[in-house]
Amino acid sequence: MNIIQKTQEYRKSPGLNQSKLNQIRTGFKKVNVNDGMTLGNILEVEMCYPELFDELFVIGKVPKGKGADIIKELVEDGISLDHMTDEQVKEYCTDFHENRSIDSRHGELLKLRQYYEDLSGNSGKTLVDKKSVDIVRKKLATIDHRFITEGAIFQEWIEFEFMEERCKALLDVVNYKWFDIKSTTKSLLDWPKSIDDYGYDIQAYWYDMAVKTVYPEIEFGGYYVVPVMTNEPAKLFKWDIFEAHEKVVNLVNLFKWHCDRNVWYARELHDNDIIELTKTNWGWRM
Repeated sequence: MNIIQKTQEYRKSPGLNQSKLNQIRTGFKKVNVNDGMTLGNILEVEMCYPELFDELFVIGKVPKGKGADIIKELVEDGISLDHMTDEQVKEYCTDFHENRSIDSRHGELLKLRQYYEDLSGNSGKTLVDKKSVDIVRKKLATIDHRFITEGAIFQEWIEFEFMEERCKALLDVVNYKWFDIKSTTKSLLDWPKSIDDYGYDIQAYWYDMAVKTVYPEIEFGGYYVVPVMTNEPAKLFKWDIFEAHEKVVNLVNLFKWHCDRNVWYARELHDNDIIELTKTNWGWRM
């Protein structure tokens, strides 16, 4: 099984992972792919397995905005752009030109037909713009990351049990230590705040638990952070990830609470008698 197949199988496999914990941490806010996330994906591939670039990405024009996000959802859900029903337009365009007619909103989506066709015609690949690829490659030409990537295992899939839950993790790099590769569009001076804002300490603690079940001797080597939009050099950040233990325990307990009640929105809304409008069971416990 190659890296692409492994990643696809991992995503389909049952088990609690750090991404699901992060959804709970943020109150189930929907995360749209932004420029920073795209740069991060390109960076990981170019650092660890550049020979797979053409199998993972296709270079093209990537529009921005709510309409582009809706187009991605349509492709992912297998919905025909040309033959959307009125109900589908209402469902997918909830806050997209909401004051316009159904036909007008559909017409705005049809203006993005090329993007829809680019995504549909490259199933399984991520569409990226040439500028983003150039930014990453230019940055990587200035750093030497061999001390992390040379001889390493990439995309290590580990299953383990924690608090009586079936769990899983997919690690970037496992070597003489394990490393978490990150990109940032900000200054490295902001990295400690990013750890807190995005729950990277929770992610690292989760990964470390997974690693210890297979490689008990391997320690966390740190976050290897590449500032792709500044002239700053890449740096290895050490961090006491064990401080995140209580956060992880609390989130797993909260996950159990959601599963037991089949409630998939922020607990605060449930506990405070807010009227429930929609409920979606994401099928996390399989």
